[in-house]
Amino acid sequence: MPLQNVVITGIGPVGAFGLGTDALSSALLADKPLARPSTKNVGLGLATELACEISEDSFNIRDVVPKSHRKAIKVMCPDIESALAATDSAIRHAELRTTTTHPDETPIPDPLRLGCQLGAGLIAADIEELGGAMAVAATDGVVDVQRWGSEGMERLTPLWMLKYLPNMPACHVTIVHGAQGPSNTMTCGETGSMLAITEAARVVERGDADACLAGGTEDRIHPVQRLRQHLSQRLGEGMPFKDTGAVPGEGGAVLIVESLKHATARNASILARVTGIAGGQSPHCTRDGGVPKDDPSFVSVMERAMEDAGVSTQDIDEVITSASGVNSDHAEQHAITSILGWSAQDPRIATPAKVFGNCGAGLGALVASSAVLRISQGHAQRVLAFVTGQGGQHAALVLEASA
Repeated sequence: MPLQNVVITGIGPVGAFGLGTDALSSALLADKPLARPSTKNVGLGLATELACEISEDSFNIRDVVPKSHRKAIKVMCPDIESALAATDSAIRHAELRTTTTHPDETPIPDPLRLGCQLGAGLIAADIEELGGAMAVAATDGVVDVQRWGSEGMERLTPLWMLKYLPNMPACHVTIVHGAQGPSNTMTCGETGSMLAITEAARVVERGDADACLAGGTEDRIHPVQRLRQHLSQRLGEGMPFKDTGAVPGEGGAVLIVESLKHATARNASILARVTGIAGGQSPHCTRDGGVPKDDPSFVSVMERAMEDAGVSTQDIDEVITSASGVNSDHAEQHAITSILGWSAQDPRIATPAKVFGNCGAGLGALVASSAVLRISQGHAQRVLAFVTGQGGQHAALVLEASA
């Protein structure tokens, strides 16, 4: 059955384009890749040195964290910082109120009715921080486990691990904004943040929250992340539907998923309705071209999202898909052609990852945000948003204009 009472009232995107809806909208309108030669950890000899980095002037973490929580900044990795910036932007865009954004006013919604569902990646440790500790424990380039335990770990702050646990972005977001409703973290690669949005939709639909902070962020330009992508042959120039490898990016988005009743009661601007959701898994991995062109799981997830929304292929105006350049793009294209009959060059297919890069766990939320913008700006009435992860996970949303 279609979701009847779930709407999007705010989005907070962050990435190489900057922070906020205007920044993302301008970047999508220009439709030009934001990848540049990396300024961080250059000269690694990887398949590409291009990266979509968040510029230092995009936001100041101290501006989105209250004084009472600023001592925690020292245990915030880039994934956490971008999640907080995106959340602050989304809350303000939706004109909600939290104890941080509006400290002198009554929160909207009730903190007990504000949930948080975020996607997160496997956060890599800071190279210099961990490397210094490893060097102390090494002899002739080989780490001695005994010395690591007795001397190496002494070089790490006792709170070191709190920077890198995947649930820490959601932890800081809920503490900073006082969200005390249902909370969860999805660690499913690029699909994580879109799965978080689908989970938030169900939480709101069943009445367990009036609104949820939903989405995710990740830093894929970290040298360990980039090396991992290089060794698994997933790093490249980021040409959509070319299976040539992805340009790494950092950032993502947080969306405000809200009940229609609550949004209407506070006279909120409804950007889009969430009417269909679906998730799935391929038995194949994207490494070494292991995903067959006609992998049925891609078709299945798209069709089930439309079925959940109660719509047919003729009702879909546009498709916004991940197509980040990894070697499953051919299966994405084949599924869209099989279902809708559209070729890869059809202007109704958008591939925004070519603009802001593969932001890992943030990619699905950025794809969803792009779809919301198309609807809220009047370019489409009904959009199918789809993302596939490098581990074979898929997620899809059907978003519609408000009646």
